[in-house]
Amino acid sequence: MSTPIPIWVTLKSGEPVTQSYVGRTEDNYSVRMFSVNRAATLENIKSIRDLRDDLVLDPLAGRIDFRTQATSKRFQGKVIARAADGNGHVAEVPTKSFKGGRDQVWFSFTSHTLLYYHSGEQTTSVIQLSAAGPTVFPSTLELPPIQVDDGDLVAVAPGSWSQLEARSVRIRIQRAGCRS
Repeated sequence: MSTPIPIWVTLKSGEPVTQSYVGRTEDNYSVRMFSVNRAATLENIKSIRDLRDDLVLDPLAGRIDFRTQATSKRFQGKVIARAADGNGHVAEVPTKSFKGGRDQVWFSFTSHTLLYYHSGEQTTSVIQLSAAGPTVFPSTLELPPIQVDDGDLVAVAPGSWSQLEARSVRIRIQRAGCRS
């Protein structure tokens, strides 16, 4: 297996940036975005020769938006946000994206709720949350598998980021075409 090709993007303006990656060989690549109080990464994405992946990086929202021309492609999206109390909130969302579909991962404006939108064939994700900072003892929590259908929006809100393992986590799935 080859070493992932790193793609670093440092965004100073607030405008979203679109990047495309076309596989020249079968290798892996990673994308990292950094902005004020937000960061996002896509790790070890397998490129497929002559097929394009499109990524939209939105620095103000810390949002990553992924689309692929491949029939299907697994990737791990990670978003990082600094909350108002100075603590860091991290969410890792491993998922599978499909041709003609779209996957987005981001934190809400307050950085307390993880949002994950999926379009395409049904997939399953095992989301991992972690927190650390000046007033938080480092902690990690892996959620049970979440089945996500075409057009679903998943919202994950821990009862307390400072006590991830000790508090409840609210998971709300807004199904496509339904109001909640």
